[in-house]
Amino acid sequence: MKKVLIMALCILLFMATDSMAQYKYRAYGGSSTVTDADSDGAADLANYMKSVLTTGKISITGPAAGSTRAKTVRDADDTIIELGGTYTPTFTMDLTGATFSNYPWQLSDSALTTLSSKVFSKTALTGAGGLDTVAYADLADGDIGYVGTIAGVWYAFVFEASSATAESSPNVITPDDTTGNGRWLLKLYCDGATCTVPQATTGAYSTLLEGSANGTNFRKWSVPDTLAADLNLRHANAVPTVNQFQMYPAPTDGVSQYTWTTYGSSLTPVIGDADDFDDNFTGANLFGGTYGVSAAGSVLLANATVGNNFTIVLEAAAATVIEPLATGTDDTIVLNGTALTQGQAITSSTAGAMCIFQYRAADSWMATCNGFTAVP
Repeated sequence: MKKVLIMALCILLFMATDSMAQYKYRAYGGSSTVTDADSDGAADLANYMKSVLTTGKISITGPAAGSTRAKTVRDADDTIIELGGTYTPTFTMDLTGATFSNYPWQLSDSALTTLSSKVFSKTALTGAGGLDTVAYADLADGDIGYVGTIAGVWYAFVFEASSATAESSPNVITPDDTTGNGRWLLKLYCDGATCTVPQATTGAYSTLLEGSANGTNFRKWSVPDTLAADLNLRHANAVPTVNQFQMYPAPTDGVSQYTWTTYGSSLTPVIGDADDFDDNFTGANLFGGTYGVSAAGSVLLANATVGNNFTIVLEAAAATVIEPLATGTDDTIVLNGTALTQGQAITSSTAGAMCIFQYRAADSWMATCNGFTAVP
């Protein structure tokens, strides 16, 4: 009972002191107590907390005179995170509504004249919902614009405040409400299958840098400044063998996929009826191949193409007619140095008769033959 009265008396004495009444620190004999650090019996009682287990103390700086501040301490054993400290937090923090400034991880973007401050997203390049409808007054150098269309094409732009380039969608887009400088410049577009980086100057090319460390030598793929049409050159789904080269056919719907074609003497002769020549003797065979005619009929030559060079041999005494292209512009056969009439054919029925055909010029074949004559 005497101990309880002494404890109560200590609490009343603490609260009677003005500085202690202001902060209402109470020491209940646990792990810490309020202490008078310099033993003057006054100010330190409002400014320090000391652990009873060590000589260290915590200095507490209160609010300004006349101010009251409520601070809530979490009901858990943990460390109070302080300004200037280094910690590895393991808690979850809800930052909804928080505002950050001058954070040290902010990086500059050397590709832009200033760090982009705004990003605009639109569903069209121009017109309704277009990138050109963004108000010029809202734009700054280095702002970023994204356009995603219903067709599945995605564009990325950067706004260049000093640009006066003539508008040419999609490469250059001018805000609707300006007649001065300031343009959206296309930096990247993707069509769902490929992504392309547009070339800002003429002589567009792609560069392949050598693979060695710090290498500077390169190879470039380039196209003319002006193109007559779009063309997609597609790789073959095959691996080449010795003496093969890439052969591209005429494009279909703007796509030409090459085939690996064996060059010259390594080709195996094709044997068949004269009528089957145009179906079975195609591609690489027209560049060094040999066709053996085993039955009578008509050989229909393909259109003379640069590099064509092949041989036709009669393996039987079979009446065979060799006709130049019968569609489009008829070709002309120059037989053993003599030009025949445009579209005129040659013929033979002699086993062993042979003709070597070579591309001579557009719509013209050079035919070096024995046993063949012109059809009257």
